[in-house]
Amino acid sequence: MKLNQYDRRLTRAVKDLFIKTSLPSVSDCNTAFGNLYVCFCAKAPPNFSDGRDQDTHEFLLCLLQLLQEEEAKSARNFPNSPPFLVNSIFGGRFLNTTSCNYTKCEYPNEEGQPFLQMLLPIPVTGDSSRASMVGNTGSEVSLTTCLDQYIQLEFIPDWRCTRCGYMGGNYRTRVIRAPLILTISFGRFNAKNEKINDYVLFEETFDLQPYTDPRFVASDKLEYHLIGVVVHEGSVDTGHCFAYVRGDKSVGSEEDNKDFTWYCLNDSVVHEVSLQQVLESQAYMLFYEKKDSPVKQGLGYATTSSALGPPATPSGYYENRSEPGLGNYRTASISNHGSSKQRHRRSISSTSGSDIVYGRI
Repeated sequence: MKLNQYDRRLTRAVKDLFIKTSLPSVSDCNTAFGNLYVCFCAKAPPNFSDGRDQDTHEFLLCLLQLLQEEEAKSARNFPNSPPFLVNSIFGGRFLNTTSCNYTKCEYPNEEGQPFLQMLLPIPVTGDSSRASMVGNTGSEVSLTTCLDQYIQLEFIPDWRCTRCGYMGGNYRTRVIRAPLILTISFGRFNAKNEKINDYVLFEETFDLQPYTDPRFVASDKLEYHLIGVVVHEGSVDTGHCFAYVRGDKSVGSEEDNKDFTWYCLNDSVVHEVSLQQVLESQAYMLFYEKKDSPVKQGLGYATTSSALGPPATPSGYYENRSEPGLGNYRTASISNHGSSKQRHRRSISSTSGSDIVYGRI
Protein backbone atom coordinates (compact mmCIF):
# COMPACT_ATOMS: atom_id res chain seq x y z
CA MET A 1 0.00 0.00 0.00
CA LYS A 2 1.31 3.42 -0.97
CA LEU A 3 0.32 7.00 -0.30
CA ASN A 4 -0.32 9.15 -3.35
CA GLN A 5 -1.06 12.78 -4.16
CA TYR A 6 -4.78 12.09 -4.67
CA ASP A 7 -5.38 10.73 -1.17
CA ARG A 8 -7.65 12.86 0.96
CA ARG A 9 -7.21 13.29 4.69
CA LEU A 10 -9.09 10.24 6.01
CA THR A 11 -7.80 7.94 3.27
CA ARG A 12 -4.25 9.06 3.97
CA ALA A 13 -4.70 8.42 7.70
CA VAL A 14 -5.99 4.86 7.09
CA LYS A 15 -3.16 4.06 4.69
CA ASP A 16 -0.60 5.50 7.10
CA LEU A 17 -1.88 3.23 9.89
CA PHE A 18 -1.69 0.11 7.70
CA ILE A 19 1.80 1.00 6.50
CA LYS A 20 3.11 1.52 10.01
CA THR A 21 1.52 -1.64 11.42
CA SER A 22 3.16 -3.67 8.65
CA LEU A 23 6.67 -2.48 9.60
CA PRO A 24 8.91 -4.43 12.03
CA SER A 25 8.86 -1.49 14.44
CA VAL A 26 5.41 -0.30 15.53
CA SER A 27 6.55 2.60 17.71
CA ASP A 28 4.53 5.18 15.73
CA CYS A 29 1.25 3.22 15.71
CA ASN A 30 -0.30 5.19 18.58
CA THR A 31 0.32 8.44 16.74
CA ALA A 32 -1.09 7.01 13.49
CA PHE A 33 -4.18 5.65 15.24
CA GLY A 34 -4.76 8.93 17.04
CA ASN A 35 -4.55 10.79 13.73
CA LEU A 36 -7.05 8.38 12.17
CA TYR A 37 -9.47 8.93 15.06
CA VAL A 38 -9.24 12.72 14.71
CA CYS A 39 -9.79 12.53 10.94
CA PHE A 40 -12.76 10.18 11.39
CA CYS A 41 -14.45 12.39 14.00
CA ALA A 42 -14.05 15.42 11.72
CA LYS A 43 -16.10 13.71 8.98
CA ALA A 44 -18.40 11.36 10.90
CA PRO A 45 -22.02 12.13 11.87
CA PRO A 46 -22.42 13.91 15.25
CA ASN A 47 -23.37 10.72 17.10
CA PHE A 48 -19.86 9.33 16.48
CA SER A 49 -18.01 12.38 17.79
CA ASP A 50 -20.02 13.52 20.82
CA GLY A 51 -18.33 11.23 23.34
CA ARG A 52 -21.18 8.69 23.56
CA ASP A 53 -20.64 4.94 23.27
CA GLN A 54 -21.13 3.56 19.78
CA ASP A 55 -21.32 0.18 18.06
CA THR A 56 -18.35 -1.57 16.42
CA HIS A 57 -20.27 -2.75 13.37
CA GLU A 58 -21.77 0.70 12.76
CA PHE A 59 -18.38 2.36 13.26
CA LEU A 60 -16.70 0.16 10.65
CA LEU A 61 -19.50 0.67 8.12
CA CYS A 62 -19.41 4.45 8.67
CA LEU A 63 -15.62 4.50 8.23
CA LEU A 64 -15.77 2.52 4.98
CA GLN A 65 -18.53 4.72 3.56
CA LEU A 66 -16.60 7.90 4.43
CA LEU A 67 -13.56 6.47 2.65
CA GLN A 68 -15.74 5.68 -0.36
CA GLU A 69 -16.99 9.27 -0.46
CA GLU A 70 -13.41 10.57 -0.48
CA GLU A 71 -12.42 8.17 -3.24
CA ALA A 72 -15.48 9.13 -5.32
CA LYS A 73 -14.58 12.82 -5.02
CA SER A 74 -11.01 12.12 -6.10
CA ALA A 75 -12.28 10.07 -9.06
CA ARG A 76 -14.51 12.96 -10.20
CA ASN A 77 -11.85 15.63 -9.80
CA PHE A 78 -8.84 13.60 -10.90
CA PRO A 79 -9.67 11.02 -13.61
CA ASN A 80 -6.16 9.56 -13.35
CA SER A 81 -6.39 8.90 -9.62
CA PRO A 82 -5.81 5.32 -8.39
CA PRO A 83 -8.83 2.97 -8.29
CA PHE A 84 -11.06 2.45 -5.30
CA LEU A 85 -9.37 0.97 -2.25
CA VAL A 86 -12.42 0.09 -0.09
CA ASN A 87 -14.31 -1.85 -2.75
CA SER A 88 -11.25 -3.74 -3.91
CA ILE A 89 -10.87 -5.18 -0.40
CA PHE A 90 -14.34 -5.29 1.23
CA GLY A 91 -16.68 -4.84 -1.73
CA GLY A 92 -18.91 -7.67 -2.88
CA ARG A 93 -22.14 -7.90 -4.85
CA PHE A 94 -25.41 -9.76 -4.47
CA LEU A 95 -27.80 -10.66 -7.27
CA ASN A 96 -31.38 -10.45 -6.00
CA THR A 97 -33.75 -12.40 -8.25
CA THR A 98 -37.55 -12.33 -8.12
CA SER A 99 -39.13 -14.84 -10.50
CA CYS A 100 -42.77 -14.88 -11.52
CA ASN A 101 -44.66 -17.67 -9.76
CA TYR A 102 -46.89 -18.30 -12.78
CA THR A 103 -45.60 -21.55 -14.32
CA LYS A 104 -46.21 -20.37 -17.91
CA CYS A 105 -44.14 -17.21 -17.33
CA GLU A 106 -41.47 -17.55 -14.61
CA TYR A 107 -39.92 -14.31 -15.85
CA PRO A 108 -36.99 -13.28 -13.57
CA ASN A 109 -36.29 -9.72 -12.54
CA GLU A 110 -32.64 -9.49 -11.43
CA GLU A 111 -31.09 -6.61 -9.53
CA GLY A 112 -27.46 -6.28 -8.52
CA GLN A 113 -26.81 -4.95 -5.03
CA PRO A 114 -23.36 -3.99 -3.70
CA PHE A 115 -22.38 -4.79 -0.11
CA LEU A 116 -19.52 -4.15 2.27
CA GLN A 117 -20.79 -6.48 5.01
CA MET A 118 -23.24 -9.35 5.33
CA LEU A 119 -25.73 -8.89 8.19
CA LEU A 120 -27.07 -12.30 9.18
CA PRO A 121 -30.01 -12.71 11.60
CA ILE A 122 -29.62 -15.29 14.38
CA PRO A 123 -32.69 -17.53 14.85
CA VAL A 124 -33.25 -17.62 18.62
CA THR A 125 -34.22 -20.66 20.68
CA GLY A 126 -37.87 -21.54 20.17
CA ASP A 127 -38.33 -19.75 16.86
CA SER A 128 -40.01 -21.73 14.09
CA SER A 129 -37.36 -20.45 11.69
CA ARG A 130 -34.67 -21.99 13.87
CA ALA A 131 -36.53 -25.29 13.99
CA SER A 132 -36.84 -25.40 10.21
CA MET A 133 -33.13 -24.68 9.82
CA VAL A 134 -31.62 -27.16 12.21
CA GLY A 135 -34.40 -29.71 12.69
CA ASN A 136 -35.31 -28.84 16.28
CA THR A 137 -35.37 -25.80 18.55
CA GLY A 138 -32.56 -27.02 20.81
CA SER A 139 -29.89 -27.52 18.17
CA GLU A 140 -26.86 -25.33 17.65
CA VAL A 141 -26.89 -22.68 14.95
CA SER A 142 -23.83 -22.27 12.74
CA LEU A 143 -22.56 -19.69 10.27
CA THR A 144 -23.55 -21.95 7.39
CA THR A 145 -27.11 -22.47 8.64
CA CYS A 146 -27.49 -18.69 9.01
CA LEU A 147 -26.28 -18.29 5.42
CA ASP A 148 -28.61 -21.09 4.29
CA GLN A 149 -31.57 -19.25 5.76
CA TYR A 150 -30.41 -15.93 4.33
CA ILE A 151 -30.38 -17.17 0.73
CA GLN A 152 -33.35 -19.55 0.93
CA LEU A 153 -36.20 -19.10 -1.53
CA GLU A 154 -38.91 -16.76 -0.23
CA PHE A 155 -42.40 -16.25 -1.66
CA ILE A 156 -43.55 -12.61 -1.99
CA PRO A 157 -47.33 -12.55 -2.52
CA ASP A 158 -47.69 -8.81 -3.28
CA TRP A 159 -45.01 -8.72 -6.02
CA ARG A 160 -46.36 -8.12 -9.55
CA CYS A 161 -44.63 -9.53 -12.63
CA THR A 162 -43.68 -6.81 -15.11
CA ARG A 163 -44.21 -9.17 -18.06
CA CYS A 164 -47.54 -10.93 -17.44
CA GLY A 165 -48.98 -8.99 -14.48
CA TYR A 166 -49.33 -12.10 -12.31
CA MET A 167 -49.21 -11.47 -8.55
CA GLY A 168 -46.67 -13.45 -6.56
CA GLY A 169 -42.96 -14.05 -6.99
CA ASN A 170 -40.14 -16.18 -5.62
CA TYR A 171 -37.27 -14.13 -4.19
CA ARG A 172 -33.70 -15.38 -3.82
CA THR A 173 -30.31 -13.81 -3.11
CA ARG A 174 -26.97 -15.05 -4.42
CA VAL A 175 -23.41 -13.71 -4.32
CA ILE A 176 -22.06 -12.77 -7.77
CA ARG A 177 -18.88 -11.06 -6.63
CA ALA A 178 -16.93 -12.36 -3.64
CA PRO A 179 -14.92 -9.78 -1.68
CA LEU A 180 -11.27 -10.32 -0.82
CA ILE A 181 -12.12 -9.70 2.84
CA LEU A 182 -15.57 -11.00 3.78
CA THR A 183 -17.10 -9.19 6.77
CA ILE A 184 -20.03 -10.87 8.52
CA SER A 185 -22.07 -9.24 11.29
CA PHE A 186 -24.58 -11.25 13.30
CA GLY A 187 -27.86 -9.60 14.29
CA ARG A 188 -27.51 -9.98 18.04
CA PHE A 189 -30.10 -7.31 18.87
CA ASN A 190 -33.76 -7.97 18.08
CA ALA A 191 -36.87 -5.84 17.61
CA LYS A 192 -37.79 -6.28 21.28
CA ASN A 193 -34.64 -4.39 22.28
CA GLU A 194 -33.07 -7.59 23.58
CA LYS A 195 -29.65 -9.08 22.99
CA ILE A 196 -29.41 -12.59 21.52
CA ASN A 197 -26.67 -14.43 23.41
CA ASP A 198 -26.92 -17.71 21.48
CA TYR A 199 -23.61 -19.23 20.40
CA VAL A 200 -23.09 -19.40 16.62
CA LEU A 201 -20.70 -22.12 15.49
CA PHE A 202 -18.06 -20.97 13.01
CA GLU A 203 -14.94 -22.60 11.62
CA GLU A 204 -11.42 -21.48 10.72
CA THR A 205 -12.27 -22.03 7.04
CA PHE A 206 -15.50 -22.16 5.07
CA ASP A 207 -16.63 -22.37 1.46
CA LEU A 208 -18.73 -19.52 0.02
CA GLN A 209 -19.32 -21.29 -3.29
CA PRO A 210 -22.73 -22.80 -2.33
CA TYR A 211 -24.06 -19.26 -1.83
CA THR A 212 -23.00 -17.92 -5.22
CA ASP A 213 -24.80 -17.79 -8.55
CA PRO A 214 -23.36 -20.64 -10.69
CA ARG A 215 -23.37 -18.38 -13.78
CA PHE A 216 -20.65 -16.25 -12.20
CA VAL A 217 -18.52 -18.89 -10.48
CA ALA A 218 -15.24 -19.96 -12.06
CA SER A 219 -14.40 -22.81 -9.68
CA ASP A 220 -16.04 -25.50 -7.54
CA LYS A 221 -14.73 -23.99 -4.30
CA LEU A 222 -14.44 -20.47 -2.89
CA GLU A 223 -12.43 -20.95 0.27
CA TYR A 224 -12.12 -18.33 3.02
CA HIS A 225 -9.84 -18.30 6.08
CA LEU A 226 -10.66 -16.63 9.40
CA ILE A 227 -8.47 -13.60 10.22
CA GLY A 228 -10.43 -11.74 12.91
CA VAL A 229 -13.36 -11.89 15.34
CA VAL A 230 -15.12 -9.12 17.28
CA VAL A 231 -16.93 -10.10 20.49
CA HIS A 232 -19.56 -7.96 22.25
CA GLU A 233 -19.96 -8.30 26.00
CA GLY A 234 -22.89 -6.69 27.79
CA SER A 235 -26.49 -5.78 27.07
CA VAL A 236 -28.37 -3.84 24.40
CA ASP A 237 -27.70 -0.39 25.84
CA THR A 238 -24.20 -0.85 27.20
CA GLY A 239 -21.27 -3.18 26.82
CA HIS A 240 -17.74 -3.63 25.61
CA CYS A 241 -16.16 -5.02 22.44
CA PHE A 242 -12.81 -6.72 22.04
CA ALA A 243 -11.14 -8.52 19.16
CA TYR A 244 -9.29 -11.71 18.31
CA VAL A 245 -6.75 -11.12 15.53
CA ARG A 246 -4.67 -13.57 13.51
CA GLY A 247 -0.96 -12.82 13.20
CA ASP A 248 2.03 -14.41 11.50
CA LYS A 249 3.61 -17.55 12.96
CA SER A 250 6.81 -15.68 13.84
CA VAL A 251 6.29 -15.96 17.58
CA GLY A 252 3.83 -17.69 19.84
CA SER A 253 3.57 -20.78 22.00
CA GLU A 254 0.01 -22.11 21.67
CA GLU A 255 0.18 -25.69 20.39
CA ASP A 256 -2.97 -25.57 18.24
CA ASN A 257 -1.75 -22.46 16.40
CA LYS A 258 0.03 -24.47 13.72
CA ASP A 259 0.20 -21.90 10.94
CA PHE A 260 -0.62 -18.60 12.64
CA THR A 261 -0.57 -16.92 16.04
CA TRP A 262 -3.84 -15.63 17.47
CA TYR A 263 -4.05 -12.67 19.84
CA CYS A 264 -6.75 -11.15 22.02
CA LEU A 265 -6.80 -7.33 21.80
CA ASN A 266 -8.81 -5.85 24.65
CA ASP A 267 -8.20 -2.11 24.94
CA SER A 268 -4.50 -1.78 25.85
CA VAL A 269 -4.13 -5.45 26.86
CA VAL A 270 -2.78 -7.82 24.18
CA HIS A 271 -2.03 -11.49 24.81
CA GLU A 272 -1.75 -14.72 22.85
CA VAL A 273 -4.68 -17.13 22.76
CA SER A 274 -5.36 -20.52 21.23
CA LEU A 275 -7.36 -21.02 18.06
CA GLN A 276 -9.81 -23.10 20.07
CA GLN A 277 -10.52 -20.14 22.35
CA VAL A 278 -11.23 -18.00 19.31
CA LEU A 279 -13.63 -20.55 17.81
CA GLU A 280 -15.50 -20.89 21.10
CA SER A 281 -16.15 -17.15 21.41
CA GLN A 282 -19.59 -15.55 21.06
CA ALA A 283 -18.87 -13.78 17.77
CA TYR A 284 -20.49 -10.48 16.90
CA MET A 285 -18.45 -9.92 13.73
CA LEU A 286 -16.31 -12.28 11.65
CA PHE A 287 -13.58 -11.36 9.18
CA TYR A 288 -12.58 -13.92 6.55
CA GLU A 289 -9.86 -13.60 3.89
CA LYS A 290 -10.29 -15.24 0.50
CA LYS A 291 -7.65 -17.91 -0.10
CA ASP A 292 -4.86 -16.83 -2.49
CA SER A 293 -6.36 -13.35 -2.74
CA PRO A 294 -4.26 -10.36 -3.90
CA VAL A 295 -4.54 -9.07 -0.31
CA LYS A 296 -2.70 -12.13 0.96
CA GLN A 297 -0.21 -12.19 -1.88
CA GLY A 298 0.57 -8.50 -1.60
CA LEU A 299 -0.14 -7.72 -5.26
CA GLY A 300 -0.32 -4.11 -6.30
CA TYR A 301 -3.56 -4.44 -8.26
CA ALA A 302 -6.43 -6.88 -8.72
CA THR A 303 -8.35 -6.64 -11.97
CA THR A 304 -12.14 -6.41 -12.04
CA SER A 305 -12.46 -9.17 -14.63
CA SER A 306 -13.21 -11.66 -11.86
CA ALA A 307 -15.73 -14.36 -12.62
CA LEU A 308 -17.76 -13.05 -9.71
CA GLY A 309 -18.50 -9.72 -11.37
CA PRO A 310 -17.53 -6.05 -11.08
CA PRO A 311 -16.93 -4.23 -7.80
CA ALA A 312 -19.47 -2.18 -5.91
CA THR A 313 -19.00 1.58 -6.10
CA PRO A 314 -20.70 4.31 -4.07
CA SER A 315 -22.37 6.05 -6.98
CA GLY A 316 -21.49 4.03 -10.04
CA TYR A 317 -18.15 5.72 -10.78
CA TYR A 318 -15.44 3.81 -12.62
CA GLU A 319 -16.89 0.38 -12.17
CA ASN A 320 -14.64 -1.13 -14.83
CA ARG A 321 -11.39 0.19 -13.45
CA SER A 322 -8.78 -2.10 -11.93
CA GLU A 323 -8.66 -2.27 -8.16
CA PRO A 324 -5.72 -1.98 -5.78
CA GLY A 325 -4.85 -4.90 -3.54
CA LEU A 326 -3.30 -4.53 -0.12
CA GLY A 327 0.03 -6.06 0.84
CA ASN A 328 0.89 -7.09 4.41
CA TYR A 329 -2.74 -6.72 5.47
CA ARG A 330 -3.38 -6.73 9.20
CA THR A 331 -6.58 -6.28 11.17
CA ALA A 332 -6.60 -3.29 13.50
CA SER A 333 -8.31 -3.66 16.86
CA ILE A 334 -10.93 -1.04 17.66
CA SER A 335 -12.70 -1.57 20.98
CA ASN A 336 -15.84 0.37 21.77
CA HIS A 337 -19.11 0.11 23.62
CA GLY A 338 -22.79 0.21 22.81
CA SER A 339 -24.92 -1.90 20.50
CA SER A 340 -26.67 -1.97 17.17
CA LYS A 341 -30.39 -2.63 16.75
CA GLN A 342 -30.39 -4.79 13.62
CA ARG A 343 -34.04 -5.58 12.97
CA HIS A 344 -34.31 -6.58 9.34
CA ARG A 345 -34.47 -10.18 8.31
CA ARG A 346 -32.50 -9.57 5.12
CA SER A 347 -30.28 -6.70 6.16
CA ILE A 348 -27.42 -5.81 3.82
CA SER A 349 -24.75 -3.24 4.61
CA SER A 350 -24.28 -1.74 1.18
CA THR A 351 -23.06 1.29 -0.58
CA SER A 352 -25.55 4.03 -1.33
CA GLY A 353 -27.17 4.80 -4.65
CA SER A 354 -29.09 2.76 -7.17
CA ASP A 355 -27.61 -0.19 -8.99
CA ILE A 356 -28.02 -1.98 -12.28
CA VAL A 357 -31.24 -3.90 -12.89
CA TYR A 358 -30.92 -7.03 -14.99
CA GLY A 359 -33.60 -8.88 -16.96
CA ARG A 360 -33.66 -11.94 -19.15
CA ILE A 361 -35.85 -12.07 -22.25
